[in-house]
Amino acid sequence: MAILNHVLDAIERHIGFPRSRSNGIARRLQESDLLPSGAPGVAPDLDQDNVLDLVIALASDTELHTAADAVRAYHSMTPGGVNLDGAPQSIPNAPIAVAILVEDARAGVPEARKSQVEIAHKSSALAIHKPDGGVGRFCMPRSRRRSLAIPRPSPINHRQRGRACGCTRQTFWRRQVMAPLKTKTTDEFRVPSLAEADSSYADLIAKRMELEQRDSKLNSERSKLRGKIEAARAAGGKHISPGVAALLGDDPTDSIADLSRQLREVTSEIANIESAREVLHRRTDEARNVASKLVCFTVMPEYQRRLGAVCDAARALEAAREEHDALLDDLEREDVRLGYLRPVRAHFLGDRREGKVHYFLKEAKEAGFNV
Repeated sequence: MAILNHVLDAIERHIGFPRSRSNGIARRLQESDLLPSGAPGVAPDLDQDNVLDLVIALASDTELHTAADAVRAYHSMTPGGVNLDGAPQSIPNAPIAVAILVEDARAGVPEARKSQVEIAHKSSALAIHKPDGGVGRFCMPRSRRRSLAIPRPSPINHRQRGRACGCTRQTFWRRQVMAPLKTKTTDEFRVPSLAEADSSYADLIAKRMELEQRDSKLNSERSKLRGKIEAARAAGGKHISPGVAALLGDDPTDSIADLSRQLREVTSEIANIESAREVLHRRTDEARNVASKLVCFTVMPEYQRRLGAVCDAARALEAAREEHDALLDDLEREDVRLGYLRPVRAHFLGDRREGKVHYFLKEAKEAGFNV
């Protein structure tokens, strides 16, 4: 948890959004009950999900009056805009996917720390770019888009796109959202995911998402309980035990004592979830090795085929280079001035006898490939 003012300072210092902008966005989100408002004399506390919502609203470059709609649109995003009703809980929506990415980055996972989160103007679409070139794309289902009246992205020369580190100019909607909806050809090879290769790894990922969802709900519940307790104290409430409240005919669940008990239980469960997530992270890292081995075993025939094609092309290039240089050798033996020919030699291939192609083929053979 962090105080709102500290969050806004950190956003300005590390991401670059000025306080003059983030203050207004945060106020609009508070007015729409998307950020906690605190209590009289008590600054609002933001959990991780609240901070992510605020950053998303800022990065989407939305107007003040549409900031709340942009965050609601972000909450509604699903992979490729599909309807997740009845889908397995292991399929995350955009907020859960981003929260998992941030949690992995905080835990020091290299892939997560090198990934980038990209949000379209007014939160019409979101993409998670991974260092290996993979892209996870999220957008709103069509029915949800109509209900929130979120417009399609405008033409490229009028649309802006926000990143956590600034703005870019390439197209987003056509390339990053519509691309996954295109049907792949039957001959195109597809690398299986780690979860597809190993059911144990898939179970760990599903458990991690389940804990993320539970943690998000508990953090929201904790914020509400703190608000109720502060409001009760500000209204002059006293510590009354549930038994005394029952004798007085009061609702025991509204007493400060019972609210405090609920807060302790929720806080304790959040701590347990945090400990469980640390254990789960270690187990997932270990299971990743096993799953990676299975994926590599599955992909090996296709990789050998593609490596063989590269080696054949390298040999052909080396042979063409030798034929090219042999002609220049003949010209030099005849004492011809080559300046009139303006020859271009393939120096990038290295030495003609044992150049880069030679060492590349040698490395492939030493690695155990029959090329």
